[in-house]
Amino acid sequence: MFTYFLITVWFEYDNKIHQKVLPKLYDNCEKTVMKIYEETKPPYKIKAVKCDTPKEFGDKRKDKRYGHAYEKIR
Repeated sequence: MFTYFLITVWFEYDNKIHQKVLPKLYDNCEKTVMKIYEETKPPYKIKAVKCDTPKEFGDKRKDKRYGHAYEKIR
């Protein structure tokens, strides 16, 4: 059975923290995270990367304390 992940990346650019949810599902979280860190070039600085299953991701969007971070994701 395969487990797929949505990957959220927080990065610093111009002294501000930005958030990006990668637009597809990935099957290998660790490998993808390492690739993100290796391919990120200045002036961007990776601050955090989070892998969530689609169910976890959906639950976080519904959480009133945490969901504000995911409100405007397209």
